Amino acid sequence: MSYLEHLFAEKTKGTQNRLGLLFDTKKNHYLLDTGTNKVVQIEEPLGYEFLNLFFSTASSFDAFKSFVELHKRNETIALFLQQLESEHLLQAFEVEGLHLFGPGRTYKDQLMNHFQQLTLEVTGKCNFRCKYCIYSEDYEGNRDFNSEDMTWDIAEKAIDFALNHSDKKVSITFYGGEPLINYKLIKESIDYSLSKRGDKEISYSFTSNMSLMTEEMAEYFASIPNLSAIASIDGPESIHNSFRVYTNNNPTFNDSIRGLEYIANAFKKTGNILMINAVYTPPYSYERSKQMSLFYESLPYLDGVQIQVTYPSPGSLHNIEKLYDDGEDKDTSLYDIGNPLSKWAWETFVDGSSSPMAEHYMFEKLKLAHFRLLLNSPKNFYPLNGCCVPGVRRLYVKTNGDFALCERIGNSPVIGNIHSGVDISRVTKFYIDDYEKASLPDCSRCWAINICDLCYAHFYESEGISIDKKREMCHFNRERIFQSLCMYHHLLEDHPEKLEIFKNVELA
Repeated sequence: MSYLEHLFAEKTKGTQNRLGLLFDTKKNHYLLDTGTNKVVQIEEPLGYEFLNLFFSTASSFDAFKSFVELHKRNETIALFLQQLESEHLLQAFEVEGLHLFGPGRTYKDQLMNHFQQLTLEVTGKCNFRCKYCIYSEDYEGNRDFNSEDMTWDIAEKAIDFALNHSDKKVSITFYGGEPLINYKLIKESIDYSLSKRGDKEISYSFTSNMSLMTEEMAEYFASIPNLSAIASIDGPESIHNSFRVYTNNNPTFNDSIRGLEYIANAFKKTGNILMINAVYTPPYSYERSKQMSLFYESLPYLDGVQIQVTYPSPGSLHNIEKLYDDGEDKDTSLYDIGNPLSKWAWETFVDGSSSPMAEHYMFEKLKLAHFRLLLNSPKNFYPLNGCCVPGVRRLYVKTNGDFALCERIGNSPVIGNIHSGVDISRVTKFYIDDYEKASLPDCSRCWAINICDLCYAHFYESEGISIDKKREMCHFNRERIFQSLCMYHHLLEDHPEKLEIFKNVELA
């Protein structure tokens, strides 16, 4: 079959959009090729018209074929097709299956010898009741807070498992609830793992609202090599206190800021890494974004600290009268409609203003385009989207000793427990076979299959995968990838120096 006949066959079947995506910046037309992840600029107007007719679902096969017949003796089109074929573009293999591993690798070997990250749910208790929290009673699809603390027996067994089945490096993360409620167990776990590690390198991390942080705790955490902390602080007092409150609805800002300063000052002495996780809360506006950024910049002890800003999880906001300030819901960022945070971050980043918050936001926006895997020619291998290896890349141990995939996945099927280990049959059923079976019909027709980073976290329920929820996320994710490609290539054209944010970045 000739190259043109191959394109005709895809257009006839209506599967042409699995082969690539056309997108534009203000200056140029581009093609993302599915099979290779290459992005090529389409400079020839006839070539662009050819591709536009090919990909358009509104354009019939007959219209596409008529265009080809009209220009079949045109050297421009002949050369254009020759260039596409020589670059192995629009030649992605049909998707027959999705794979978690490359050839020669097995799940059992990964689990037994290459374990990477252990997350201990040290407590189900929390002294806050944040109004967007996914563990609140109003949020469906996740556990509620509880009164359980993890016992030392469970923590010890989990640490032994991690040390026994990892390579030379392993990570241990502490989670809650508010993990500092069970600080005693955190300290005991760190001290124990250090005494048992042998020649292995262990990194530690925890996320905290910092309200319970003391100078003594901060000095201890700072003394542990390779320990990082994430502080949940949503901005200046008025913004922070509007959603982050104690169980009695009292404000939390003063206590959290005090704890933040303790750990920031302690970490500066030892070089341990501190990050800020801020939830961007309503009413959304350009000015609110700016106000948050200026607040973090005003705190001298946060100099050099990464500021990460995220929206609340879908479905987590209840009884919110006003999502946007007046007019802001129609505010438009380049390539991104109705997102005042994105508009502010883009303009601040491009204008060259020094804002760690804007820079990290744009890093997250652009990384899909920058870090895509480039191939010279298509491979007949498609990954299980962006899913990690269950129980290997991360293993979440609940307070009762049950195993889950990670802290973000909610009420999904457990994959074993601390006493009997990982249940390979449950992993295979729920997270490999069922995932592939449910996803394959959609993934096999999707241009984003080789750049997709969706994972289990957003669409699993107690009975397993929800394909309806996954389809919602797929729509959102394709738009996210599209924005990333447009913004990235806009910067390549006009502000290539801005892509220096990826310099010296190593992927885990």
